[in-house]
Amino acid sequence: MIGGARHRRGSVLVIVTGISALMLSLALGFLVRMRSDAEESAAMIRETQA
Repeated sequence: MIGGARHRRGSVLVIVTGISALMLSLALGFLVRMRSDAEESAAMIRETQA
């Protein structure tokens, strides 16, 4: 029984780690996209004010 609980804990750890990595990659992708959108908006504002 102790081995089963240890195996289950290991499986949960792997699943949680995978979900955390997925969420981190999504967050980084979001930040990169928002930064590029902000730079594009700033360039558009500079062009219209020039």
